Amino acid sequence: MRDILIISLVGSFVLTVVLNTLPKAFPGAAKRAEQAVHRQLDRMQPSGGSGGGGTKVVFPWKAMIIVSVGLTILINVIGALAG
Repeated sequence: MRDILIISLVGSFVLTVVLNTLPKAFPGAAKRAEQAVHRQLDRMQPSGGSGGGGTKVVFPWKAMIIVSVGLTILINVIGALAG
């Protein structure tokens, strides 16, 4: 149990450092991503009339499954190598 706690703490620290330094490695990426989202939203808006259409909700369930499986495999590999 103690090994899992240490691995979790180290992983949390490393992930925090990576996520805080990543934006500095790619300056302007957030602005470009925001512009891309705005362009995509403009394309999704219905043209013409003012009423009628519903709102399209995008739920990235495929990406969530892929990321979940990938992280599970990564954690299991790290656990196997550490143990």
